[in-house]
Amino acid sequence: MTVFADSRIGTELAGYRLDALIGRGGMSVVYRAEHLRLRRDAAVKLLAPELADDVRFRERFLRESEVAASLDHPNIVRVYDAGESDGLLYLAMQYVDGTDLKALLRREGALERGRAIAIVAQVADALDVAHARGLVHRDVKPSNVLVAGPPGDEHCYLADFGLTKFTSERTALTDSGQMVGTIDYVAPEQIRGDAVDGRADVYALACLLHHCLTGHAPFERDTDVAVIYAHLEEAPPPTGDRLDGVLAKGMAKERDARWPTCGTLVDAARAAPSTPAPRSRRRELPAAATLAAAAAVAGALLFRGGGPAVAHSATLGRIDPDGAVVTASVALSGRPRMITTCAGSVFVAGLDGVVSEIDPRMSRPYPIRVGGTPRDISHIGGLATVVGGPTKNTVTIIDGASGTVSGVVGLPGPPRAAAVVTSYGRDVWIANPNAVELDRVGPPYTGIADRIPLPRPHGRTGYIGVAAGAGAVWIAGNDIDRTLLRFDPATSAIVTIRLPFAPRAVAVGYGGVWVVDGRGGAVVRIDPKTNRLGPRIRVGRGARAVAVGGGFVWVANEHDRSVSRIDPERNAVDRAIGVGARPLDLAVGLGAVWVVRGKD
Repeated sequence: MTVFADSRIGTELAGYRLDALIGRGGMSVVYRAEHLRLRRDAAVKLLAPELADDVRFRERFLRESEVAASLDHPNIVRVYDAGESDGLLYLAMQYVDGTDLKALLRREGALERGRAIAIVAQVADALDVAHARGLVHRDVKPSNVLVAGPPGDEHCYLADFGLTKFTSERTALTDSGQMVGTIDYVAPEQIRGDAVDGRADVYALACLLHHCLTGHAPFERDTDVAVIYAHLEEAPPPTGDRLDGVLAKGMAKERDARWPTCGTLVDAARAAPSTPAPRSRRRELPAAATLAAAAAVAGALLFRGGGPAVAHSATLGRIDPDGAVVTASVALSGRPRMITTCAGSVFVAGLDGVVSEIDPRMSRPYPIRVGGTPRDISHIGGLATVVGGPTKNTVTIIDGASGTVSGVVGLPGPPRAAAVVTSYGRDVWIANPNAVELDRVGPPYTGIADRIPLPRPHGRTGYIGVAAGAGAVWIAGNDIDRTLLRFDPATSAIVTIRLPFAPRAVAVGYGGVWVVDGRGGAVVRIDPKTNRLGPRIRVGRGARAVAVGGGFVWVANEHDRSVSRIDPERNAVDRAIGVGARPLDLAVGLGAVWVVRGKD
């Protein structure tokens, strides 16, 4: 990108004074500007000079901008002007005083169903109008949906019609072989370079609705190649909502199998049966359970002087990732130990056989009874997965939207050491020491789909942790074993990585595999490309859990009663966050870091 943003602030271009930088993309920058003659606010997008040098792109851009300027719809950002100035292509548009959907989802996570559909419906209206004029947007994504107004009553504007293409032209690849569109939402025909019509936007809109309902894009993978493969070959992951059938048709691989228009997609979403919300389920609790929950709420944390005063019960704390402070808390009953986020809620599994569901507003927990003793918890799409033992080895599947057990899968082997669970792709992976294997549970999650033999772990503890990412499933050994196993699902190859310490937990993300050395109070970063041990990062005493998200690596330090925030770019702790009690596990999602804190 060769546009120098800061040097242009305060300068004039094509009659507009550029006042402030408000956005930056791979090939453009956007300024808040004022039209000096009309005294009108505007947003001015400047494209990279190399695009202006492309004669065909320049001609197409100017031609399509004329059509885009003619679109008059309340949910389309109005185009005022477009042209070339100072060797740059520019697009002057309506300035929307608000945010974009990408920032909103990053801040709030998954949206309530009605709110999600209301937002997507406005985008659908805009797209159908454009399709009627022969335009395909080709880059429908959260950052191109501008949002103004209060929560639940947002007015949405679809932007970036100046970079669309006529339906008669081929898409996805330019003459130079670059893909047009964002791969998280791109239709299969765009990837293949086939001709497209409005149904490519239907596909992207279905992906967008999935993102709104779950808080993440439908095919999140570690590499662009893996995302592209998923769009071409894999079925959409479940959301845990009864909209799954609607979304599956919207994201059909063949466009003839999709909804014919964006409006019909939205109509089908509105007509789909609604799943009872957690709040209505909680009103249906028996009186005894209601009283118990009320008693738990009475024991919740109180805040004094900006810090938490810990009550004599286990608690769930919420940490603001940016401010790195505990902002809220709710009391938990039983013996909570493990945590994940799923379908817009936080799920905490306890050793008493209860999984507590808590919504992000930190209302009282909703209890879900599972069989046996939970030993680990993870999620896949809208399903929470709980591994139980020790008298019976099972994986319990919880529908995150309804808060009900939707299935139980028995694990092979005699019930002894506890198994650990993670998800990768559309599969649930269980490191099962009882049968000395890695078990795969695939859709529809009713039985074991594959059993991969593993090296037998030393000692009685079994495997201490499992995580997935960077093209592999990673299985941590124990105090005696001191190994990290790397399993490649594509080749079934297993690599053993020797560790000079006893691993305590493992997570994957931001270009690293992060292994906790609990006794040494450190986290060791492993390069997934070479399997070599990298920097050793000092954290707090009694480090026992690690999670990745929000731009950081987070470590729970039990003895220090703190959470360490690691900057993965510097491989260093940039903040130690006091949490007031012993952190037992943590998870990142729904716009926050969630910490289970044990009794003193």
